[in-house]
Amino acid sequence: MSSIKISIFTPTYNRAFSIHRVFESLQKQTYRNFEWIVVDDGSTDNTETLIKEYKKNADFDIIYYWQKNQGKHVAINKGTSLASGELFSIVDSDDYIISNALELFIYYYTKIKKDSTIAGLSFPIVTKSGEFLTKNFIQKELICNSFDLSYKFKVSGEMAKVMKLEIMRNFPFPQFTNEKFCPESLIWKRIALSYKLYFINNPLYIGEYLEHGISSNYWENMKKSPQTAILYFTEMSNYKKIPLKTRLFTLENYWKFSNVNTSLSFFEKLKKVPFFLSIYVIIRFYFKSFSNKVKNNKS
Repeated sequence: MSSIKISIFTPTYNRAFSIHRVFESLQKQTYRNFEWIVVDDGSTDNTETLIKEYKKNADFDIIYYWQKNQGKHVAINKGTSLASGELFSIVDSDDYIISNALELFIYYYTKIKKDSTIAGLSFPIVTKSGEFLTKNFIQKELICNSFDLSYKFKVSGEMAKVMKLEIMRNFPFPQFTNEKFCPESLIWKRIALSYKLYFINNPLYIGEYLEHGISSNYWENMKKSPQTAILYFTEMSNYKKIPLKTRLFTLENYWKFSNVNTSLSFFEKLKKVPFFLSIYVIIRFYFKSFSNKVKNNKS
């Protein structure tokens, strides 16, 4: 058996009805050198009792940690601090992995383990019915950064990741008081500035997006975490590797959210983002507002 240890991490919040999927898929793994870390983000259901029962029957290490509800990104930060594996992979509480997934993690990882420019592995996600949640991934394998994956190869949707733990620890999620949401893509893009990923077109993750999950309420969550949103849109607008249309879209959102931070003047806010693109966005925004007012007055 390989000496490489894998940390499977599951952040959860009131998912006692679905987290059994993760546990049962881990029980079936053909590769056994792994641990399961569960960070409970303030659940009020019977998640804790359930995990304690799992610990009694499991032949692998289970680490359970309960924290006050702070959001998935804070739970991930805690998970990386608790992990002891060489590899770190997030398997959400409504997802699971196929029985030989960990064995394949090791198989692919040994190909890039010594390459310091590659941060980890990434795989497409499919539903139980076989529908790909990752779109347009037609290549068998790719080694590139996430910017190229999205904008050069046109791959969209979410992908599962198996990361080198040391790199995950070097890129913690930002935490703001009273804000419970941070897009995971903020960190993936920061990593993409310095590292590539090994993308393999082999669906090892089975995912389901629940009606009240984080992904289905993206914009509502962003509105409730305005400082995080401002940070995210600031960084996105400054990435020259993304298309102009996307940068303009993120700048529009930056200025919509920027009035939250009243301690900064208009010009201080302007310094944080591309100047000329911002001027264009602001003029266009006010022109639209003016046009809408004129139309409303006429009606």
